[in-house]
Amino acid sequence: MKIASRKPSGQPCGPALTASPTGLLEGQGVHSSRSLRRVAAASNDPDNREHVGARYFSEHPEDYRIIGFGLPAHLQERRWRVTVDEAADYQLMASLYQALWQGQPIAIEQAVRWLEANPEAAALNQRVQHSIINQELAAKRAAREPQVQARVLWKREGPE
Repeated sequence: MKIASRKPSGQPCGPALTASPTGLLEGQGVHSSRSLRRVAAASNDPDNREHVGARYFSEHPEDYRIIGFGLPAHLQERRWRVTVDEAADYQLMASLYQALWQGQPIAIEQAVRWLEANPEAAALNQRVQHSIINQELAAKRAAREPQVQARVLWKREGPE
């Protein structure tokens, strides 16, 4: 994962957290409302609205400090697509939520165990290809080195 925040020399805009370019959480991101307001003010590109500023952040990396966070090895695998871009993605996520939703957020470990135990459901969206913009953004993220590296302990649920 990577955190981006405005460099001290510029106007502060808050942090942005982006997952590593590979792995289960590929391309996922969390951004401060301040950084998103800055992107909204600086860009009218519809891609920045649909992809939550990802194109803007990738085109202006010099404006941000990027802090990289490595994901645990068990989350670096790319066996499943856990995003919703296409109807097949929705089918997978609807199946997962129907099986696991109990009124509380579903832990990623619980979702991984379910995907492992339900290969037919997990295969629902395996033929979906990333869109061209997602491929471009992933290549830019992969090519960019974070300015700071950090390791975060990840509490793993269930048996080891």
